[in-house]
Amino acid sequence: MLSNLRKKTLSLPIFLLLLTGMIIPNSFAQSTFDSKTLGLEMPMIVMTPIYGTPSTEVEISIENMPAIPKDIDPRVEFFIFLPFFLSLDSGNVPQTCNGEKCFPLYSFDEIQQEKLSSKKITFTLFSKQNPKPIVEGGLVQSVCDLKINDKVVERFGHACNEQDQPTGEYKVKFGWGIQQSSVYDVRYTEVFTVIDE
Repeated sequence: MLSNLRKKTLSLPIFLLLLTGMIIPNSFAQSTFDSKTLGLEMPMIVMTPIYGTPSTEVEISIENMPAIPKDIDPRVEFFIFLPFFLSLDSGNVPQTCNGEKCFPLYSFDEIQQEKLSSKKITFTLFSKQNPKPIVEGGLVQSVCDLKINDKVVERFGHACNEQDQPTGEYKVKFGWGIQQSSVYDVRYTEVFTVIDE
């Protein structure tokens, strides 16, 4: 009888601990994400040009990134969704945000360290008219390579001049999200139209 009572007594705290873990959610677990309510403001975003043929060089500038609230989830990042690469079925862009190609412009590390200086993104649309890639330092470099502040973050190599960027409208989206989750809040969209040469 005593041993049965002891078993029940020992299992009760474990049961309560498990129950508490199920009832009290992880403070980072979120199904919705309202970045504006959380105090996350938007920087100034300018994309030039807003239309062009395949082989057009695109520049996107991000300036005046506002200060980030101190009590925010430490995994918050500022993302850009680049649909140009999705249409080409490229596996080069490192992350997928709900099925769209994206990557953080300001990672959680940069945000935590308050490294919020301006950024300039440049790349050239795929085109059979693009110059052939070159090999430099053992790496294939092309005009299509995605650069942030002149530093290559993604390389597209020979694909750069093997196909033309399909015509149509491409929505370049910007917003806040939680790193490695499906929680994103798109706050701004620029439209680039690819036209026939």
